[in-house]
Amino acid sequence: MFILDNGARVVIPRTEMTYPGHSMKLHQNAADPVKSPVDHVMADFEDACPYEFKGEKSRKVMVEALNTLDFGKKIVSVRPNNIRSPFFKDDMEAVVLGAPNRFHGIMLPKTRGPEEIHEVAALLDEVAALRRENVGLREENARLRKDLEEWKRGHRERWKRRSARAEGPREASGKKPGRKGGHTGAWRPVPKPDRREEHPMPRRCECGGAGCVSEVAVVGCVADGAGWIYGAD
Repeated sequence: MFILDNGARVVIPRTEMTYPGHSMKLHQNAADPVKSPVDHVMADFEDACPYEFKGEKSRKVMVEALNTLDFGKKIVSVRPNNIRSPFFKDDMEAVVLGAPNRFHGIMLPKTRGPEEIHEVAALLDEVAALRRENVGLREENARLRKDLEEWKRGHRERWKRRSARAEGPREASGKKPGRKGGHTGAWRPVPKPDRREEHPMPRRCECGGAGCVSEVAVVGCVADGAGWIYGAD
């Protein structure tokens, strides 16, 4: 008998089907209401699972099936390798940590006494506590990632404002607006004044270095033999 949905549903299975837990195709068949019209399905890690599939291969398939398939109103249980098997503890951790709240019970195979039931119950409590710890760590990591992303966004905004101040004032490029009520967003820096107008480049005087003062020159000829005028017309 299974008491489900916080006591709202009590199921006494009349029909049960056991199938190998290493095959995704068999998981799909077990979840199908037409192919498997039973009250209880049990995915088996133990006798029904070939030895070459024991371990990580079968656990990965089991966890994926429990998390992705819809078993409807069926009771879903997992049969791990027996308690004396080297695969037992990792089987338990895989389903409890990897697919919590996706199955209804553990069917312990080949038990030899009540002490094994107590040992499994203690292990389930231990794994459940580890899961709660992992959930807390994931939540903390998610919060830290969120804080980091907010800091990155703020840093990028500060860098944009600093770059805008360094580039000086800007003016529109004169391009036509891109859409109604908006602008293409194309901008260009304000051109700097031409300093050459204030400090013109020297040019050769026609006097040939005689030391004359040109009537059109501002400062006249330097008469240094080269005949340069440091002025403008």
